[in-house]
Amino acid sequence: MHPELCVILPGTLDYTSEFVSRLSQEIEGQFDFELILFSLRPFDTALEDLKNKNPRFYYRVLEPKCSSKEAQLNAIQAARGQRILLLPPCEPEVWSRIFKVLGQTSEEPILFIPNQGLSRLGRLAQWVTGVHYTADPGFLGDRKSLSFGAQQLELENRQFFPLLPEKDVCLIPVDTKPWGLNKGYSYWVELYHVTLGRWVPFSFLQYCVVGGSGVFVNLGVLNLLILLNQTPQVALLWALEISIINNFFFNNSWTFRAKQASKWNWVKGLAKFHVVCSVGAGINYGTVIYLLEKFGLNLSLADLLGILLATVWNYYMNKRFTWGLK
Repeated sequence: MHPELCVILPGTLDYTSEFVSRLSQEIEGQFDFELILFSLRPFDTALEDLKNKNPRFYYRVLEPKCSSKEAQLNAIQAARGQRILLLPPCEPEVWSRIFKVLGQTSEEPILFIPNQGLSRLGRLAQWVTGVHYTADPGFLGDRKSLSFGAQQLELENRQFFPLLPEKDVCLIPVDTKPWGLNKGYSYWVELYHVTLGRWVPFSFLQYCVVGGSGVFVNLGVLNLLILLNQTPQVALLWALEISIINNFFFNNSWTFRAKQASKWNWVKGLAKFHVVCSVGAGINYGTVIYLLEKFGLNLSLADLLGILLATVWNYYMNKRFTWGLK
């Protein structure tokens, strides 16, 4: 028989077996429940022992590179309860107040949000879209409500945002400091992922910024070697190669850092990057020639369109082929 309530603990916090036992006792007086922890912390023998002794507690350690969103979505998939409660990554003392609220209301779904500290940009996005954006909120709902969260699986954001219209959800502010990524630059990036990032991935913007830096590196190396009395042909070859290495380095360490290559894989990744960018150069060149001969387009405009097509090709192929991301 499935339990009435499945309680999912935030995977980003540290726990002791004594704390989990006390929490279980607190919930047991109110609900028929199960307790799930998909942890992003190192394996804990004491918690594994508690899992073997307590049939209500399920514990699993995920790969270090997993995001908190992946941890929560995995926990949701493992949950067997009719109602699922995601506890927010705030002070555990707040959780007791959340349990009391659950005993006093039958409304669902419920978002438990920080009472202060939400980004102004977040408030503006909520006002424009009518959707409440809180990173890693407390959330109570059934599987159907939580399925909204699963829509984010293909997005690049690393925090959990249940994308529920405000008119369809009960909002309960929690008197606590903001948790997770609910303010500052990181929140803006996460907010972009779940809004505009549905159409233009944030990593594409990063890729373009890195490509822009490569242009400056290319021109700088080219002019430096010309000043050092190198022939234009030799200077251009070195400028191209160094700009490609520059682009690979920053894409590897910033744009696609979730799959960052190191050691021997770095060399293999650089080779793949060369192949993809070589094809991209061919696309650029072919597009320019085609537009000039077929439509008599201005050279600069034709080159701009060629660069755009090549950039899109390079981004998607490098994302999938070089770094192995969807």
